[in-house]
Amino acid sequence: MVSRRDVDDALARLRSETAALSAALLELDTTAEQVLGDGTRLRGHTAARAAAARAGLGWLWDRHRAVSEVLARAEALRGLPDSRLGARQAARVEAFLREPPSHPPAPPPGELGTAPGQLAAGAAGDLLGGAAGGLLAGTREVAAAIRTELAAITAARAAHHRILVDAARGLAETDAVCARLAIPDLPELVAARAALDAAAAAVTANPLETTPDDLGPAVAAATQVGELVAVLRRTFDGLDAELAAAAAMLRRIVSVAQEGDRAARTVVERLTGDPTGLVRLGDGWFDGPRSGLRPWLDRLVAAGAAGEWRLVAHGLGAWHRVARETLAAAEETVTTNSAPLRRRDELRGLLGALRAKAGRLGQLESPHIGELYERTATALRTVPVDLDAAQALVTAFGDALLNIPPPPLPPVSVSVAAAGRTGDGSGEAAWTEECS
Repeated sequence: MVSRRDVDDALARLRSETAALSAALLELDTTAEQVLGDGTRLRGHTAARAAAARAGLGWLWDRHRAVSEVLARAEALRGLPDSRLGARQAARVEAFLREPPSHPPAPPPGELGTAPGQLAAGAAGDLLGGAAGGLLAGTREVAAAIRTELAAITAARAAHHRILVDAARGLAETDAVCARLAIPDLPELVAARAALDAAAAAVTANPLETTPDDLGPAVAAATQVGELVAVLRRTFDGLDAELAAAAAMLRRIVSVAQEGDRAARTVVERLTGDPTGLVRLGDGWFDGPRSGLRPWLDRLVAAGAAGEWRLVAHGLGAWHRVARETLAAAEETVTTNSAPLRRRDELRGLLGALRAKAGRLGQLESPHIGELYERTATALRTVPVDLDAAQALVTAFGDALLNIPPPPLPPVSVSVAAAGRTGDGSGEAAWTEECS
């Protein structure tokens, strides 16, 4: 038999466990309402995990009601808490607490992956091994498992919302610009709104199976419509400036294309006489009636004068893309067509440097060196120029200069040599005098 104090301790422990379960249930109910809502909009794995969490909550509430009834019955048997516990009262409470449940409690929901725990033993833990202990067993584990499920859903949603929040903010700014421009029904904007709403709904309904890749199209749609509306805004606010910039771009392309054509004509007429390897822009890039840059820009200017600024905004973006590609191609013609001229000029510069070296070596009057220089110089100034043959001659001229023997040393003074042969030391004095 346990003491009356043990009985009171057991009742205090039962009150504490019941109160803790009550607090946990209130917390979990509030969190579940915020995270899961009514559950009808959840889908897939998230819906399954939410159902498991709700089943766990239902199980905990059933256990709470049952253990509360046990506590109320035990307290009724004990009497007023401030009154002295008699031996008979203590025996009745002890017997009640030790009494096994008439109906074994249902096990915790298996979907949560928990196993029934044991109520921690304490000073009066042996008295809670009956109905009360059985009802409380596993409640802490189930509550912890429910918290884990709700936290996983919350974390997944938060991660996805971080991806969507910038897109939503950008779309709101785009929406405001469209309202100012009086184009709230812009098709691209309507489509981006729908894509973002669908992505947000997917995150709400099934965050556990939604991936960042699933959100990518909605984010891309919001970004693209933002870029489009930025062009519309710039066009609306500065149509004349946009058209003037396009005209300046066209003049630059024309200038670069003309430079490439001049380089090609120079190569053919004044250098090699051979057009092989030279390039030019395709026909119609400037004045082709359908895709030529000049007629296309004229049509945009006319649309702007007619007040069709949205048409101009769309068309200018496409026009600039083609213009940039054409400018790159024109710059390539300059690089390619100027290459033979650069090569000739480099060979001329190298020949000039080698001629200066020959002068320093005193070899310009040498029949072999002089004749080789003249042949090379003639090859570089006679049209047409065979650049490969001219380069071979420049290389040969440079090699000839490398093979010239060094000049002989100056002769030694006879008086110094004679003085050096004397054995009386006078030779060293004469050498010193000669050097001074």
